[in-house]
Amino acid sequence: MNNGTIEKSFLFRVNKKIFMYLLIILFFTNLIAPCKALATAQNGIYANGLNGINININAAPYTTFATYSYGQYAYTSSGCAWFASARVNQLTGVNNVIYDGANWYNNQYSRYGFTKGQTVKAKALACYQGHVRVVEIVNGDTVTISEGGYNVASYASYGYTRIATMSIAALQSGGFLGYVYIGDFSNTPPSIALTALPSVLGPQITVVTNGTRIWYALFDNVGKAIALSFVDSQSNTWDFSKWSLAKGKYKFEAQASSNGLNSETKSYTFIIGVSITLTAVPSKLGPQISVNTDGTRIWYALYDNVGKAIALSFVDSQSNTWDFSKWSLTPGKYTFEAQASRDGGDSEVKSYTFTILQPVSSVKLNKSNLTIKKGKTYKLIAYISPSNASNKRVTWKTGNYRIAKVSSTGVVKAIKKGIVNIYVYTVDGKKTAKCKVTIK
Repeated sequence: MNNGTIEKSFLFRVNKKIFMYLLIILFFTNLIAPCKALATAQNGIYANGLNGINININAAPYTTFATYSYGQYAYTSSGCAWFASARVNQLTGVNNVIYDGANWYNNQYSRYGFTKGQTVKAKALACYQGHVRVVEIVNGDTVTISEGGYNVASYASYGYTRIATMSIAALQSGGFLGYVYIGDFSNTPPSIALTALPSVLGPQITVVTNGTRIWYALFDNVGKAIALSFVDSQSNTWDFSKWSLAKGKYKFEAQASSNGLNSETKSYTFIIGVSITLTAVPSKLGPQISVNTDGTRIWYALYDNVGKAIALSFVDSQSNTWDFSKWSLTPGKYTFEAQASRDGGDSEVKSYTFTILQPVSSVKLNKSNLTIKKGKTYKLIAYISPSNASNKRVTWKTGNYRIAKVSSTGVVKAIKKGIVNIYVYTVDGKKTAKCKVTIK
């Protein structure tokens, strides 16, 4: 092999090694570069939802900004500029790029039409020499902030990002430069409106807001929470007729939130099913019957002993009392029925059966004077008026049991000579009559 051949062979081996090195470099470059764009935080931002601030750092624009220049620091302990710049884009829609705190405050704020100053405001960048935060909420002397690049090892699974509260004094320390105001973000709470379509099985409740989240809760009649959650939406409808709720009283509450501010709380109380109770105070002339319900209408009927309807009507009320002693009902047996309704649903039927009695007006005996011999007996007969009186029971009494006795059926037995009165009493009304008995 001549020198020229040796030289070519050597050059070929050298070029081959260079070529292989280049292939290896290209392979790892292509392997690693996409990983920067795909990097995310396993647990999302720390304390997400604190004071109503909700940020998804595993979605655009945060994943988008991770692909920009300096985006390689996204989700790392040096990612404050990445996070703040992406948050600016999310809040304003401005197509900015990644800047650190000093660049934002000293130069770049004016590039996007922003202003700067020393007064804390909501949705402003708090800029430092070597750091930058986002002021989310200002509440008196306290602020809620969001930030990336929070260099605490335990925050690694959160991409070194967090939402937190701190004092304004703490915010404006440690190399603080000032604030960049990225827009006019009002501290006005979101509005909220609630409408309900009633149903005996459960209403349809709709909540509308200009906020970003609706918090809601459903409580039973003792205040126990049956549901407690939220929806990230500006409107939502709950159809409680499909919740299979047990009969009873419930209270629904809703509150909207946005940018850490909460709306007023709206509530709606409703009842599943229709309840009804019936109580009666008996009387000879007719009972007093009271009906109570959580419905809106009470249907009622009165039937006689053969099922004929004497009364059939309704009252639009949650309670009513019927005093049948004033109805001048003829003696006999009656059945009262009541049922309540509301929102197209009915309660069970309650009933009460009663009897109107024919009172006793008087009693008389078949003898007003009677003479019998000692040792003899005589049966007195009591006549009740009117003849259709409901209770014809009577009791008997002698004026002197040494002279004459009387049985429970009116049989008088002469004991010894003398004069005695035998009395009869009606059980109903205590009407009385007497017979003068002379024993010889």
